[in-house]
Amino acid sequence: MKNNNSFLKLLKQDTKRKYTLFNLLFLFTFLILNLLIPYNAKKCEIFPDCYDYLEQSKINFFSFDFFFPAKELVAFPRAFSIPLIYKLAGSDPQTIVLLQKIIYSLSVAFFAFSSSFIFKKERIKYIWIVCCFLIFASWENLGWSQTLLSESLGLSFFLLWLGSFFLYENRRST
Repeated sequence: MKNNNSFLKLLKQDTKRKYTLFNLLFLFTFLILNLLIPYNAKKCEIFPDCYDYLEQSKINFFSFDFFFPAKELVAFPRAFSIPLIYKLAGSDPQTIVLLQKIIYSLSVAFFAFSSSFIFKKERIKYIWIVCCFLIFASWENLGWSQTLLSESLGLSFFLLWLGSFFLYENRRST
């Protein structure tokens, strides 16, 4: 009972810790709900982009062609960042979608947390986190993480960049 009381006192004193726990709670809820959506391979068949990314991800990493693919190897050569993530997932579509879901969930949580420092009042920060997770949980955003397209990873990298910018502007340190 004594340990439980001291934990509650610590939470009352440290609002940053309570705020971080609130964000982590939403992150894990968002991630679990995102992972519960089953992978459907048929969604990707209508988009030809995913085949280019998969073909480029199968090229040897230490080859010049991975970073600058020739037209003979891939129908439409792409920038190497998306095929690199695909290569890290072993070029397996189901693993790629799983990795996209994890990266998307983490980037939404990072963006919600870092952009909330704009607000001064604690109550508005909590409302902001809830709104961020609700907006990014809408199917117009979340649906991209269910396919093999670059939009999910592009949005995730943008959210990470924008969140980093907000943190830098707020803290003025690296």
